[in-house]
Amino acid sequence: MDSASKIHGNSSLSPSKKRKVSLTGLFNTVVNNANIKELTEMSKGSKKICENVVPSLANVVVKEFEKSHDNISRSVMILYRGGLMSKAKYNSILSSLMYKTGVDSKKERCKLANGVLLPKLLPYKDLMKFIKSIDIGVLKPIPQAEQIVNQDDPNVTDQVSGCFLDLEARLLQLAELYLSMHKITPILSWFGKAPGTFLVAIGADGAPFGKDNEATAWLVSFLNLGNRISSCDDNFLILGANCKEDHPAMIKYATQIRGEIALIESKQYQIQGHDIAIKFKFELIPSDMKWLATFSGELSNSATYPSSFANVKQDDLKNVKGTLGEESTCTWKPWSYDQRVKVAKLVDNYKQTTVVNRPLKQQRNLVTKFIAGKHSRQEFEPLLGPVVDKAKCEPLHLGNNCWQQWNKEVMNIALIRTNSGASIVTVYQLPFDCCFRKYLRAVRNKVKSHKLYKKIVKWFREKRKEKPFECRFTGEETRKFCSNFMDVVESVISPNDTEAQNVKLYALAFSGLKLRNACSLMNRVTDIDQKGIDYLEKSCQEYFLSSSLFSTNVTLSMWTVGFCVPYHSRFLFSAFGSGLGINTMQGREAKHQKLAHYAEFSLPNERWEKVFLHEH
Repeated sequence: MDSASKIHGNSSLSPSKKRKVSLTGLFNTVVNNANIKELTEMSKGSKKICENVVPSLANVVVKEFEKSHDNISRSVMILYRGGLMSKAKYNSILSSLMYKTGVDSKKERCKLANGVLLPKLLPYKDLMKFIKSIDIGVLKPIPQAEQIVNQDDPNVTDQVSGCFLDLEARLLQLAELYLSMHKITPILSWFGKAPGTFLVAIGADGAPFGKDNEATAWLVSFLNLGNRISSCDDNFLILGANCKEDHPAMIKYATQIRGEIALIESKQYQIQGHDIAIKFKFELIPSDMKWLATFSGELSNSATYPSSFANVKQDDLKNVKGTLGEESTCTWKPWSYDQRVKVAKLVDNYKQTTVVNRPLKQQRNLVTKFIAGKHSRQEFEPLLGPVVDKAKCEPLHLGNNCWQQWNKEVMNIALIRTNSGASIVTVYQLPFDCCFRKYLRAVRNKVKSHKLYKKIVKWFREKRKEKPFECRFTGEETRKFCSNFMDVVESVISPNDTEAQNVKLYALAFSGLKLRNACSLMNRVTDIDQKGIDYLEKSCQEYFLSSSLFSTNVTLSMWTVGFCVPYHSRFLFSAFGSGLGINTMQGREAKHQKLAHYAEFSLPNERWEKVFLHEH
């Protein structure tokens, strides 16, 4: 210290100042001459540094971090992990991470060694204040919802609460987001078009907010994202409303958005910070067949011409020799927009002149017969305009419907081969080794579809004598049956059965194999080539041939898989170099589940404002 004082000190300095500069000189000498490893070893050997110096420095940094944007992001991540947390759950996690109960049963901050504090999450009140401060755009009320009259009681007005974002502003916002991400890691494909050309998918579906709590969500996404189109995080909300998907308010919105789509497609945009011109093209309408029929202005799928994609008749669904295409030699041809508009005008004229004075029930019968006589299913002009020609069959629901029918066929065979008399109330009263019990064990233990198993057991106990079993399959059941369907067939076959008795089961095994192959190929987005498209067509045709010959009922979904899937897959592959999976509802269905989580802690009247906020 004396030597350092002579070197660094000055006689004019006070003793305290002289001491400080002397220590600083010594410290700088050590720091400048020792490497990191030597400094670490010396510091570890000093109790004063480890127990007093390091904690005081670290806690200053911890306090600064708690006020930083990084801690806000960390808190937001915790809040939305696995869906939106409630206030109580978030505070519980904050408390469990930050505090512990001491010896005297009092709460104290959790600390690392030597008193270094753990960074505290943002308090819930401050976190929600930050989230509410985010600009999500202008939310507009559902158009003219207050003027819609209840059809059951003309004196009652349906109050449809909900809101929507401007479509053009939303698309520009998303384009800027993805272009910024693309600069860091290339994620966008331009499908041979000019960079900046975004291909848009738009559609709607019912949101699962509860059995008696109806809701509808409209979503948009970009096909340019490839396989990410199947992710719920890349499908974005533009409208949410507390009503059915075919409610008059949704019809009005579709009519309004039709003009917006035409205007957006005619424009070219420039986004600040990006030197490419932006264009939007609406190319696909992912949706189930029920929604598509309504917004295409068609009759329901029980009409004489049941398909929204081609002019196949109800009694011609079993035709295994038919073909679908635009050539004159094809049995069935796709509907065209011009043809739809022409028939819609004829129907409107027929309603105003011929059936206007008839009773309502009779009017409806005459109108449907008139439409069938025109070899059509078109009643109104398509709500979405020419975009309706971009509608393609959707692979997720098709696979679900076909596996649902397949399981129903196998289950019926198991029931027929089981003696379930009037005295049998539950499945557990049946012999353990009977055909139906073996089928159920396969569903539970091999397929591992516990939800389906419970529904069958409940139906057998409560409704077996009233109506046939119905269970709507989801993607979960489809995936499990694709992997384990042969175990279900094997469970129903008995060693004592003759080959003739098992012909239908063998046919079901074959159709299950072809359906599995078709589901694998038609759900692919980018990882498919021309060979895969050819194999998909072969699998679809063989599945339909087997089903039409041996199934008790050929459904519209079966026909769609047999003919529309290959036709639409070839079209999308030639247009974008992608498979039919680019039109999937998978990401949208998953998005609806997320929206339900966001709406869980809100009142119906203020639901959608909160959903839009959290979804943003």
